Amino acid sequence: MKVIVKCEKCNNEVELTPLTVGQHAYVRRNLQENNLRVFETRFDKRTNLNADKDFLGKLAKAKTENEIEEILEDDIDYQTDTDIELEELRFDCSNCGDYIVLTEFK
Repeated sequence: MKVIVKCEKCNNEVELTPLTVGQHAYVRRNLQENNLRVFETRFDKRTNLNADKDFLGKLAKAKTENEIEEILEDDIDYQTDTDIELEELRFDCSNCGDYIVLTEFK
């Protein structure tokens, strides 16, 4: 499989083809080399706290702001679930300024 990004105004284009095992294509590098840019223009991020009793107990026993910061730095990643969904992706042509925004990834 391959993806072709082509500017209709100036015919600037790049073909994104897999170069590695696992079918990975290098997007940003190939676009930049061909005067195209890509931006994640919108994404939805949801974070839910799923704190366990030990974590909450440590926080409750903390007496100083430094202790709270240390507990959060050490453990907060293990106490939360984060979901990020891409909603929009924008491709810009550096040659002429035209662009396209891709939507509806869900």
